[in-house]
Amino acid sequence: MQIERAGLIGTPAVICSAKDRTDIFVRGANNEAYYKWRTGREEPFQPGGGGFQHLGGPITSNITAVSWGPGRIDLFARGADGDVVHKHRDGGDTGTWSAWESIGGKLSPPYDNICAVSGEPGRIDVIVGDRSRGAYHRYLVAGGTWSPSGGFWEPWGGNFAGAPATAAWGQSSLDVFARHANGGVVHCRMANGSRQNGWTRLGTPRSPETGRDVAVIGDPSVVMTEGGGIVGDPSTVGGGVSVFVLGDDMNTYMKKLTVGSMFPTISEWTQIPGRLWSRPVAMPFSGGFIYLAAFAQNGNVILNEWNANQWSGWTEPKVKLYENKSLGSVMVQPPSLSPQEFYTAVGVCVAVLKNDQSLWFLH
Repeated sequence: MQIERAGLIGTPAVICSAKDRTDIFVRGANNEAYYKWRTGREEPFQPGGGGFQHLGGPITSNITAVSWGPGRIDLFARGADGDVVHKHRDGGDTGTWSAWESIGGKLSPPYDNICAVSGEPGRIDVIVGDRSRGAYHRYLVAGGTWSPSGGFWEPWGGNFAGAPATAAWGQSSLDVFARHANGGVVHCRMANGSRQNGWTRLGTPRSPETGRDVAVIGDPSVVMTEGGGIVGDPSTVGGGVSVFVLGDDMNTYMKKLTVGSMFPTISEWTQIPGRLWSRPVAMPFSGGFIYLAAFAQNGNVILNEWNANQWSGWTEPKVKLYENKSLGSVMVQPPSLSPQEFYTAVGVCVAVLKNDQSLWFLH
């Protein structure tokens, strides 16, 4: 079954499930999932024209997509009853999609963002929030079943004002961040399968222009980088987890944490100047490179690149646009990014929905 470009809602999910491949998933206005892909940077998207592969439903949230290795794709969304539903495919284009299955949980806006990450081949960790403003965790291993079993989720606690965000940095190791009810950011770490007791407050950013504390608005974006030291602190070396937030002064702020142990070294908040219209979305590349994408106040997509030494500054990308259309009018959903060639610094892909509910893609 196919649909035309119009009739899509929410934020697209973009991943790279194999070398040179781009996979895009989006929710339709009929609360079902749709899929488009390409097998090379210069190849056309399939299905051709304005068509999409129909993946069924019902789903009532944005789709979260993740791949634990070449050819494997896992999708997550909120189901019709508020539970988390899951669908997967092995074997690339020759594989068969499973049916949507419920894995339990009870989600409600604005805590219905589903975080799914893979820090090692054959494992996916899922973090969700719920009405209690806390985080819950389940994980799946290849050939196994969901843990905890029986549809139950491991409670991680917390007191959030939005949905959590997470990044994996090793075997059974991940970091979870969320906007706290006091306007700051909180953090919890799992290292080698053991979770720290409670949440660490990371404080609120401070504006270098005014000297005042800046309240965080919107949910964080989190990435794991391979190297390049702590951004804003050249005395440190090595990779780490970086968290990006939008302040109420409409500038981006970031903080970085070291990895490898339960207790990280944490940098101060650093401002990345440039007034935005949406929260930034981050994507890592090799060598410590990071791309940020956001909407400018004129509604256009803008990018900012960290080259392991400095930020390039916010610019409108001079890149190819899906079907050679103009970005034109104001867009209503944050852009989604995808790495290409498994985090080699050769390009960045951005998918957005315009306010006419059509899907647009640039690289």
